[in-house]
Amino acid sequence: MTNLESNNSDGRNLSQRQCAAIKRSIDFGRILVEEHPEIADLYKRGNTQEKIAEMLDLKSKYGHSNSVTRVGVLKALSGYEGGFGLSEYEGLIPDSEERSQLALEHMVEFGFKTLREKTGVFGRTSEKRTEDAIKSVVSRGQTPWKKQGDHLGNEIYCAIDELDYAHHLAQQPEFQEKGKMKRNKVKQIANELNKSYHQGELVRTPDTITTMLLEHKKANGFIPQTQNLWKKQGDHLGNEIYCAIAETDYAYHLAQQPEFKSGKTRAKTKQIANELNKSYHQGELVRTSGKVIDLLSRIRESLGIERKKRVNLKKQGDHLGNGIYCAIDELDYAHHLAQQPEFTYAGGRNNGRKRSQDIANELNKLYHQGELVRSADSITSMLSPSKRL
Repeated sequence: MTNLESNNSDGRNLSQRQCAAIKRSIDFGRILVEEHPEIADLYKRGNTQEKIAEMLDLKSKYGHSNSVTRVGVLKALSGYEGGFGLSEYEGLIPDSEERSQLALEHMVEFGFKTLREKTGVFGRTSEKRTEDAIKSVVSRGQTPWKKQGDHLGNEIYCAIDELDYAHHLAQQPEFQEKGKMKRNKVKQIANELNKSYHQGELVRTPDTITTMLLEHKKANGFIPQTQNLWKKQGDHLGNEIYCAIAETDYAYHLAQQPEFKSGKTRAKTKQIANELNKSYHQGELVRTSGKVIDLLSRIRESLGIERKKRVNLKKQGDHLGNGIYCAIDELDYAHHLAQQPEFTYAGGRNNGRKRSQDIANELNKLYHQGELVRSADSITSMLSPSKRL
């Protein structure tokens, strides 16, 4: 039998403990709306969620964890749209645009505070920033590029910087594809570096080589260093305005906000691109949906957040588990459901549209043992005419 706590309608596979914590946070937000309406005013005055919780002594007063307290304040501000068996409620600042603007102001103020007080990135020397960058790379389980004199193991020391050798390899004909473009054979370069610098271990990959070579070309003027580079804290944005928060950090922040999401998890990358262009590039079309998608993918990878593996559509005869086999192709059954009146909206602005989420729920129940495999977005794609060709 499907565990309704861990396979919930809100779109995530969660443990009972996680579900309980989420429900506590949501309920706590409702309580705060009723008992502490001053939270809205405190937030508008520039206080963060953590600061508000500290000012009102919410953790000790209500006995919740830091996480539940912080999320509770967030829900008190934004409200809740329903789910997890809990009813919806309106937040203290229901306007999503106002909340987004306030969040940006908080982040900008924090950035300028570090600038004024010479803390954070502005309080470190270039040598200290380099040292911290190496520590950051190591802490994420990555390996810094080897420098001349570094110990490589077995009493062998590095004679030439790994980056310099990689650039040298990229100029050699045997490490270039044939043709006018002369693209580099990044896999072969990665293998050569692993063999020469890392005792054959898989440290460098084609992706890291591609990124490294691109940065090298930019640094040496082969690719113009224009406004297309992601803005960093302290960069000049024009009109005596300076960047208070790194553009990549702000892009990831936007991707977490409900107003920049489609459904529960998909980011509205076009809207995020427009916001970045407005905030960092004086409204010029610099960021695109594609660039934002690529950025968010790289950030998630660096954070260790893996995308769900794609699950192929079930075919007749496939094993579905527990000794049950597929009697009808999943795609055919999806189209069958789409023809049924109960899976089609009737009336209103959605008249005639398919109830994609309901179809997804039915497929998950019948073909995937209740696990969240199919989503509303995947059903919309599945029902497109091209899928029947």
